Amino acid sequence: MKTLLVRAVTLALFFVAATAQAVSSVGQHYIERISQGGPGTVRDVAKSIQQTGMDEVEVLDALAERLWMDYQKPGGNQIDATSWAIVALGSSGNSRYQSVIKNIHTNTSFKKVKKHAQKALKNLKDGSVTQFQPGSVNLTKTDTAAKPAAKTQPAAKSKSSDKVSLAEIKVGMSMQEVDVLAGSPTSTNSHITGKAFIPFNFSGKDAHRTIYYYKGQGRVVFSNQSAYSGTYRVSDVILNSQEPGYP
Repeated sequence: MKTLLVRAVTLALFFVAATAQAVSSVGQHYIERISQGGPGTVRDVAKSIQQTGMDEVEVLDALAERLWMDYQKPGGNQIDATSWAIVALGSSGNSRYQSVIKNIHTNTSFKKVKKHAQKALKNLKDGSVTQFQPGSVNLTKTDTAAKPAAKTQPAAKSKSSDKVSLAEIKVGMSMQEVDVLAGSPTSTNSHITGKAFIPFNFSGKDAHRTIYYYKGQGRVVFSNQSAYSGTYRVSDVILNSQEPGYP
């Protein structure tokens, strides 16, 4: 009986370890961009992680590793990327990153980075959890196995094996990310919203929307983030196996 129990525990631990090494296809996409991209790419990925609430530890670890590698580098773009990486890790609420951000807060000479690190630490108060160790992630190897796609309704199936289903598209993703992840839509349509006529909507946010129609899958709705930038992010995902693909 004791031998059987030991074997069962061993198998369970093996299963947990194997599962921990797997990331979703979207997560793998983020890891590759974090590993291979420049400061602008890291900044954009960090924004998406923060906007979508991405909480996969493998993805956050990759971001923390890149943050640790780059946080002392100067330059406006780099400091912006560093700040957004800290914001994303802080927003995750995962205190695993308390130690690395605390070290950055102590050692950085950049006021913007220090400010965001101080804010992030307010969300990462549990120092008893296992802490991320810089150097534990090899960013030169990004072939982490992806998790099998979850079973969803037929509308979630993608048309191409190298594209994710609409079920994996999350609110907060950028339009460019959706283009890469889900592929080109069957058709698109754009329109202004009632917020375009609100006098005190000074930022111009959500004054304009663009809709991607995917035949047999559904729709992805994007909203502009500001009148002063061309950034559009997902505001809604509507799965529909009967979607005709046109307005």
